[in-house]
Amino acid sequence: MPPKTPSRTKQTPSEPQRPSFPPPLKANDIVAEFLTRKIGIDLSHTIVAYDKRVQKLLDKAEISWGVQYELARGITLGLWNWDQVGSKVGKLKGMDAAVAYRVKNIILDLPLQGRPDLTLWEEFDREQLAILENCERGLGLKGEWKGAPDWYGGQIQQIARVVKEDNGYQIQLDIPEKRRSHRLARYLGSRRIIQLRVPDQLVLNEQQSVNEYLSQKFILCGRVYVPLHAKDSSVYMVETNEEWDERQPGLWCGDQYRKSFADIIAWHNPLDLNRKQPISKWATRFALTLSNSYPVLIFEEENILLIDDIYALDWSKVGKAPAEKTMTDGCGLINAAAAREIATKMGQSIRMTAIQGRLFGGKGLWIIHPTDNDPEPKIWIRNSQSKIVYNYPLDRAHRILDLLSISGPPTSTSLSRQSIVNLAHNGIPHDVLVTLMVDGLTDEVKPLMEWNGPHAMIALWNTVNRLGNVSGTRLQRSTAGLSRALGLTGREWGHDDVGMTDKAAALKEALEELAKPTYTGRSEYSGLPLGMNETALEMIQSGFRPEKAPFLRDKLRYITREKITSTVEKYQIPLPQSLTAFVVPDPLGILEEGQVYYRSSQAMINPDTQTAFNVVTGDVLVGRYPVRLPSDIQKMRAVDIPELLHYSDVIVVSTKGTFSPASLLSGGDYDGDELFLIREAALVEPFKNKPLTEMPVNLQKDNFEGHVESVDAFAERVMSLSPREAQTAFQQILLLGLNDSKVGLYSKFHDYAVFRYSYADHRAVRMAYMFNILLDSSKTGLRLKPGIFERDRGQFGREIPDHNPPTTKPFILHSLLLAGTNAGHELLRQYDEISGIKNFTAADLDLKTPFNLASDHARKVSQELKINAFSEELSLIKKHVEAAFDAFKTACAKSDNPSPQKQRNKPRREKKDSMLVAAQLYARDIPGVLLIRNVEEVKASYAYHLSSGTFAFNVAFRQICDIKAHADPRGVAPSIRPFDEAKAITSQFQKFLKRNDGNK
Repeated sequence: MPPKTPSRTKQTPSEPQRPSFPPPLKANDIVAEFLTRKIGIDLSHTIVAYDKRVQKLLDKAEISWGVQYELARGITLGLWNWDQVGSKVGKLKGMDAAVAYRVKNIILDLPLQGRPDLTLWEEFDREQLAILENCERGLGLKGEWKGAPDWYGGQIQQIARVVKEDNGYQIQLDIPEKRRSHRLARYLGSRRIIQLRVPDQLVLNEQQSVNEYLSQKFILCGRVYVPLHAKDSSVYMVETNEEWDERQPGLWCGDQYRKSFADIIAWHNPLDLNRKQPISKWATRFALTLSNSYPVLIFEEENILLIDDIYALDWSKVGKAPAEKTMTDGCGLINAAAAREIATKMGQSIRMTAIQGRLFGGKGLWIIHPTDNDPEPKIWIRNSQSKIVYNYPLDRAHRILDLLSISGPPTSTSLSRQSIVNLAHNGIPHDVLVTLMVDGLTDEVKPLMEWNGPHAMIALWNTVNRLGNVSGTRLQRSTAGLSRALGLTGREWGHDDVGMTDKAAALKEALEELAKPTYTGRSEYSGLPLGMNETALEMIQSGFRPEKAPFLRDKLRYITREKITSTVEKYQIPLPQSLTAFVVPDPLGILEEGQVYYRSSQAMINPDTQTAFNVVTGDVLVGRYPVRLPSDIQKMRAVDIPELLHYSDVIVVSTKGTFSPASLLSGGDYDGDELFLIREAALVEPFKNKPLTEMPVNLQKDNFEGHVESVDAFAERVMSLSPREAQTAFQQILLLGLNDSKVGLYSKFHDYAVFRYSYADHRAVRMAYMFNILLDSSKTGLRLKPGIFERDRGQFGREIPDHNPPTTKPFILHSLLLAGTNAGHELLRQYDEISGIKNFTAADLDLKTPFNLASDHARKVSQELKINAFSEELSLIKKHVEAAFDAFKTACAKSDNPSPQKQRNKPRREKKDSMLVAAQLYARDIPGVLLIRNVEEVKASYAYHLSSGTFAFNVAFRQICDIKAHADPRGVAPSIRPFDEAKAITSQFQKFLKRNDGNK
């Protein structure tokens, strides 16, 4: 595409005006009458966990909420009954940090094991004190609170799950988590919200009965929780101020500050002021208050302003502009003063260009205002961003900018199956894509086999760290809910994967997890990391070498194999020169159609000239996932426009023309969508643009049904029903997000249609648009007509074969699968044939030394001093370790998958740890051992004596690594865990390693 001469005529935004929002609509009689009903009260109910007699005892003793939750959790899991709880109330008094982690031990009379992590329970106490203070401290921006700097609330998630029973459904409580925060939890308090996870399969097979079950109120410890919103296979329930079964509100715990269900709705999404919206879209607006976010800045009411959108030149200005004609859809402005304050709060040395967040009734992205230099923070919300209307004066919560994410330096990207199929259709030769995949795979995997040289282990450590993103994972663990706001992760993945866990499985896991309030990423007993890459990394830094340590060598082979498998099966092709970033509309209006601007805040390197540059120029490919249509990737011209110098780390697109560039790319907008920008010449040069692939005529009419019912119309319809029927109907509206839209299935249908007919075939195009419509069905209320899904499944619900039929032309994914598989087999063969490792089975003498020394000492004392105490204690240690070893062997024999190589990068609750019993037995104290001082070291060494394979590493990983490190003649650098997990190899040292490798 030839470059276009940019116009230098700036198109500055229209001057902001205040006040900006249209006057709120007045409620008509029918909505007002509906609101007079006691919303969320006249519903049927289900008991989660409650006993009237015991609850009175708990309230009288002022048992803290975290303790009560743990008691109820044990009840729902069948670990104890209410009579057992009632008999132990006297022992349950105290703050959560002092008692909650001991609930299991108190009720079941079990000894404590290990050192508890009190982080979660301390947060429970902190939030409870903020509730009692009742000054909106939980919303944040009020400084330090009870030892936590810059504190804000809502950081605890009370998790529950729906379990299918023979006679219906049951709710089981899970261990609370401390991983995120959202506005609703900050406003109400974490304890007032329960996130109920509903298995996908349950929704698929029993949607109607599940919805009926969830259209109730739920009773937990005498408190009433009512479902408010369904999102990502989770239902969010809020505690209301309704009293249950004569329970009296407790002033000691802040019950007097609870709110009614109607008040909660009116606070976030008032029905009367938003009554002209479709009721289905109104219901989706609760998702805005549930987004994982971080409160960063509060604006004065007069500094929250409205600015109109920029529209396509050919828009008729009749009615509401469609998204494709709204050139700034979802993107507002924020002044430099506000951006600087946010950057300071986030610990950024350079202010960001774009901020994704939630403010007032608006959502989306905000970029720096091009002309405003006011020292007071200001923000402009565009019409396309405004989703909820409120009355003035504004609630403090609605004046706080809740940050979701920020723009940052470029991150490299990879092609996936969707973009690969698009590129192949649009002119990229198959052999180019095959070469990129094989070369990329080789470049990723080969460093795992480079073990020779004075710094080889440091380079290997760095490779393992990079491939497994260990440093990033550790940072996400330590930053909890801030990972997205800090730019460590992208958009929310959606719902957690929920398995259909039956009651027996829940019981089995309950005891081992009941006292684990936080996820540390490693076994609390052995210290063994749960991630394979982190395990290998810690062994390498302890002094183990793969050619002499079979356990490490097996881990590295597994990492190698998994990298090959994921690359080949997911069709990942790394593109080191390409990047991803937020897409934003040109704030100056000087880019021409087909032009983009990208400037990195950090220097990039041209691999051909080895020179640094910041601004991308020349032809590039831009696209946005999901990529399903020929026009979803476009070739554009990257230009250097000096006037846009301050807009770094974002992809700026033109606001000129007749069609929004973001909308052209898979129907995107500017509310936080990310584009990928491809620079590799082998992909850019042969690419041929395709015009917009339009939706087939009458597709929506022929395939979908759905009455677009306004809030007004809904209220009028249900007023003729009984109060309970009306409220149940209202609950079902709130639960519209919990539906089997079949989005995933239509994604697969599209994949098959592309393979069977071709990418641009009308059947593939239809499947692409069916997918897109279903993706937004929770907002639109559209549902498939009867028979449509069955017809489509019959035609497209098939698996793509592993190879091409001989009569058809090659399919690009088949070509890549064949080439990647062959390359992977060759790389694994090379790994297995690394010189000197095949037959190396010698034991590690360093690991045997502590036990040998202890044995020699015991023998010497017995022989020379006639004292047998040391030998007797050594026998106790041996018996203790041997008992754990027997449990380990039993677990291995019973396990369907005993190999430690199958360890996955998942939280413990997502995998069955067959070695848990052995680790627990091993970790117990050994009564009677008083003279031997280095008991843990001797235990670990003897465990290695018993089995130099996997046993010692599984039950004593921390100690084994410590023994190995201290045996290294180069010395040990002592470090506590937080410092160790914060370290990384500097870029300068990486350059040294590369130079050193090059001179070998």
